[in-house]
Amino acid sequence: MSQETDKPTDDDIFLPADEEESSDAVAALEVELSVARQEAEQFKLLAQRKAADLENQRKRHLKERADDQQYATEGVIKDMVGVLDDLHRAVEHLPADATGIAEVDNMVQGVRLVHRKFVTTMERRGVTSESAVGTLFDPQMHEALQQLADDSVPEGTVIREFQRAYKLHDRLLRPAMVVVATGGPSPIAAPAAAPAFEVAEAQAAQGEVIEVADERSDEAEG
Repeated sequence: MSQETDKPTDDDIFLPADEEESSDAVAALEVELSVARQEAEQFKLLAQRKAADLENQRKRHLKERADDQQYATEGVIKDMVGVLDDLHRAVEHLPADATGIAEVDNMVQGVRLVHRKFVTTMERRGVTSESAVGTLFDPQMHEALQQLADDSVPEGTVIREFQRAYKLHDRLLRPAMVVVATGGPSPIAAPAAAPAFEVAEAQAAQGEVIEVADERSDEAEG
């Protein structure tokens, strides 16, 4: 047999069996790659969730520290609010006009000055207050001590205040102690604007009333 017949041919090198094995290996590698990608994506999502949890925890911690600093004086402020109530009552009972007695007038001005300075200092510390009289009863801000029949104001209107409400920033320090009206009209929205012709008629009628009043006044003077 010649040497040429002993040389391997292309058919001997690339056999169908080798092609199938190579194809199976590629398919297995693709499966492993797909699994690895899925695992990497899961780890990525897990890392993102952990990072978000840490960020939320950091923000909560900062907010708690800020709240602690902002409301650290709450206990002291509550005690001072009672003193401010006494100053309010003292100022309300002071004489409106000068008495002509130097010592008394100086004392009145001194009390007013102390009251004004006290209020300014409390406001600078974040303490706010306003009268509830004339507003509708708010269970989150008011505590009703009594109900009185009064049909001159809408139902549920605060008509008297024994004690003011105070807030420290956005936190209620103390509710207002109030008296609430009953028997009045329902607290509804303000009525719609009257038509133009009704407004004109009302103005004309008011003008007639004023003219009649002026005429009677002139007659009385005559």
